[in-house]
Amino acid sequence: MNNRPFLSICIPTYNRSAQLEACLNSIFSQIGITDQVEVTVSNNASTDNTEEICSRFLDKYPNMRYVRKPENIGADRNIISVASMANGVWMKLNGDDDYFMEGMLLLLLSILHQHKECSLVHTVPWRKDGGITEGYGAEEYLKTVTNHAVAMTLTVFRREEWLKLTDPTAWRETALSQVYWQYEILGNNPRFCVFGRNLYHYAGKAPTGYNFGEVAIQQYHQALTHFEGAGLSRETITAEMTKLLYSTLLPWYRRIVTEKLGSNVSGFEDYYTQCYKDQPYYEEVLQQIREIASTQT
Repeated sequence: MNNRPFLSICIPTYNRSAQLEACLNSIFSQIGITDQVEVTVSNNASTDNTEEICSRFLDKYPNMRYVRKPENIGADRNIISVASMANGVWMKLNGDDDYFMEGMLLLLLSILHQHKECSLVHTVPWRKDGGITEGYGAEEYLKTVTNHAVAMTLTVFRREEWLKLTDPTAWRETALSQVYWQYEILGNNPRFCVFGRNLYHYAGKAPTGYNFGEVAIQQYHQALTHFEGAGLSRETITAEMTKLLYSTLLPWYRRIVTEKLGSNVSGFEDYYTQCYKDQPYYEEVLQQIREIASTQT
């Protein structure tokens, strides 16, 4: 490989060997052996056969790199660790259970080549038009991308901008380092690109390994308010949190509880109150939350 691949695909993984194998197949079936794309996997001390799966790909593809942590360092620290290993012009985090559709990785590479001056390229999966637009600044980014900034698979970072971060590890206890990265990067280089198309198949795993309310409400809200007055306005943040409540938080909370998905939703009402107590719809939604919670028997 050359010292500088064009794209680094960085995959943090833990105990998902079957999903990881499908993910790697979806990548290498499109790029094969090339010096343009490197694939880096950071195994967070998995106890399944992840090592065996990765060894098979390493034997076949010299553009794959692999590390195994001697002990589990936590999901967010593993994400930061694998991102720091990237060598490419562009750096992309990729969930181990998110799989490229046929031909979509090559399409993404083409888009990256066309938008080299942007700091971020984000794919918007709910759009079907295939439109490619450039935007400017954190306000426009939040209105366009909304809470999908949380989904690390959807964003590609220009690596030279990522390297300018004051401290990429600063938010390692939040489960949302990637969100802070995006908005700090936009403060340095406000140009971004959005591609309106879904590129992936998703395993559709329920959110586990963290408290849903803590991360999806409290931590996300704190991430946005951190940039209030530094790219984001209070009005835009409030509008985003309201949209998030009705489009994502309530539907997912209902599904987790009624389908008994096993996700941690303890304290959900408290997290809701902390963030939304001053909103005019607070009491109405609170009753909905309590009605959903009452089905937990």
